[in-house]
Amino acid sequence: MPAATPAEFQRKIKLGVIGNGGRGAWIAGLFQKHGGYEMHAVADYFQDAADKSGDALGVDKQRRFSGLSGYRRLMESGVEAVALETPPYFFPEHASAAVEAGLHVYLAKPVAVDVPGCKSILASAKIAAQ
Repeated sequence: MPAATPAEFQRKIKLGVIGNGGRGAWIAGLFQKHGGYEMHAVADYFQDAADKSGDALGVDKQRRFSGLSGYRRLMESGVEAVALETPPYFFPEHASAAVEAGLHVYLAKPVAVDVPGCKSILASAKIAAQ
């Protein structure tokens, strides 16, 4: 069976990846291989993780963010979508901020670690669906 021809994209989606440890770096690589995404920004609590991932993905050093508020700076950097790959106890806050910013959200599971977190994700999903 011949290999499928890669899709041609009219425009790439500017993607930001929040959480650039092992799984986050792996997921970011999958998005990059897809071809429909421009790896626009990365954020991680640890600057060295953001830099390592940023180097691998070709992200400009100006769009590599760290610290607890790094995700907010990423969302203000011009991204159109975010992939959340932090520990899941951050997902409700990060997803809510992304939806409020008008961004598309890729969210891994588990979506939260407790009932209030799950309800927050549900509320964000309802807002995003509008």
